[in-house]
Amino acid sequence: DRFDKSDRLPLVPFQAQYGLKIVFLMRGFEATVSSHDVDDGGAIGHASVMAAHLTLLARDAQSLPRDSWRVLWYEMLDTPEGFVEAAIGVVQFLASACVNPAKVADIAGVVLKDKWRHPSAVHKATATTLTPQLQVVRALDHAVSANWSIFNEPDRQIVQRADFLPELLR
Repeated sequence: DRFDKSDRLPLVPFQAQYGLKIVFLMRGFEATVSSHDVDDGGAIGHASVMAAHLTLLARDAQSLPRDSWRVLWYEMLDTPEGFVEAAIGVVQFLASACVNPAKVADIAGVVLKDKWRHPSAVHKATATTLTPQLQVVRALDHAVSANWSIFNEPDRQIVQRADFLPELLR
């Protein structure tokens, strides 16, 4: 309930008025929970907060026209090839005109050279090393992930390549 009354930006009025297109940048739940230090009740408290936020984001997505939003999985950005493919997909979705994928790939290549960094091995280890906390996070994910299953629908994905989609979608 507290999250419902937060200062979150209401997407529906902006989408309706301006034809806003939205890309939800998502991570697998375990990676989301372990992506940064937690100060909201440890791993279990943080997982609960992330689950509440994901539930509200899913509610936002459900209230939007289906052609106005897509999902890009953060894991897609883990490799230079995935980064370029994601850039092409995002620009093609957001652009109102025809897009030259080769030109987008060239621009993404420049960004890669200057900005891209390898994914954090520490975060990956935190999200995959079986600990009692991770077991509880997995149980919470299993119990409530249906709340945000709209983000897993294949036709909502920016990139359709199975090797980049979270395990849940394979």
